[in-house]
Parts: sequence; C-alpha cells; structure tokens
Amino acid sequence: MRKKLICVLGESKSGKDNTVGIAELISKEMGDEILLNEVVSYTTRPKRSNEENGREHFFISEEKAKKMMQEKKILAYTKIEDPNSGVKGYEYFTTYEQLEGANIYIIDPNGLENLRKNPNLDILSVYIHSPKFIRKIRAMKFSDYSKEYKNRVKNEERQFAKFKKNKEYDYKIHNVQWFSYITGKRFYNLCHAFLTDKLKRR
Repeated sequence: MRKKLICVLGESKSGKDNTVGIAELISKEMGDEILLNEVVSYTTRPKRSNEENGREHFFISEEKAKKMMQEKKILAYTKIEDPNSGVKGYEYFTTYEQLEGANIYIIDPNGLENLRKNPNLDILSVYIHSPKFIRKIRAMKFSDYSKEYKNRVKNEERQFAKFKKNKEYDYKIHNVQWFSYITGKRFYNLCHAFLTDKLKRR
C-alpha cells in the first residue's frame, strides 16, 4: 500500500505555514484517527530571525548536507538559485525516515517533481495561491521586504511559471486574508478526505 502524502506549494508569503498550522490544529480538535503532521525538512540556507531550528526547517551546514547525500538518505532534493541575481543556491531536502511519521510536506515544484518519481507515494498536491501584491504587503509587515526577499520572488517566478501554466497541482486554494481560518479549514477538508479515501481526485 502506497503512503499518502499531501504536498503544499506556494510562493513566499502565500500563507503555506499558516494554512498547514490551522489544519493541524483542527485535526487535533476533531480527534482525527489520522492526525495531520508536517514534515520538517533540512536546508542549507541561513536561519531567519523569526525562525526556530526544528520548526520551519532543520538548518544544517553544506558539509552535513553533502554527507547525508553521500549516504543516500534523502529524497525531494531541490536547490534554489539564480545565477543572474548572484544569489547563493541553497539546498532543501527531507529523509525517508522523516516521512514515516508525517503526511504533509511544504515543498516547491522541483521537489514535487522529484517526489512524484517515487512509486511508493500517493501524492495529493495543493497549491496555495496568493496575489503578488498581497504577498508583498505581508513581507513588508514582517520587515522582510529586503533584497533577499526580492531575489527570492524573482527566483520563484521562474520556478513556478511552468507549474502554474500546466496546472501541475491537484487542487488550488486562494488565500487573500492575513490570517484565514477559512483557508485552513478548506485545506483541512481536502486532507481529511484524501487520507480517509473519500476524496474524488481531479
């Protein structure tokens, strides 16, 4: 039997973490037999001031990442960089062991493409869409509207272009609120239906 995994995609400040967090809380409140639990991936990028190691990501050195890759413990590898912007490329990945106790993975289009090659996974992909101007306002409120953020947006536009054009996702959820319980509830409903085999796949 293939493992069910919900992959969540969206550009920076689209509300992915908030949406997943709300869904996880609803799952616990409802006492679901299969609780929603997010994968915490590894990354070689520096930790931001509002992040905690082990919450958003496990922040590791390039040396440790290289060692893990040599030992073939990883999957869903992706590297985000843009030679034209001069931004250093950072790596993101998870391990097979981490997937055992989780069923939600916040990931990018490259990582999703990598995961879909795994015949042991039954994947539901959900794209959290938020207009660019709203994402910009969110970034500015968090004092994150910097050169790094602008370069990140530029890199993402290139990476998400094909993904959006070809609709390489199963479901799309629009998130236009600052803190939207409705968005999280809709995502929860999708996840619950998928994990209990009640979701009609598109």
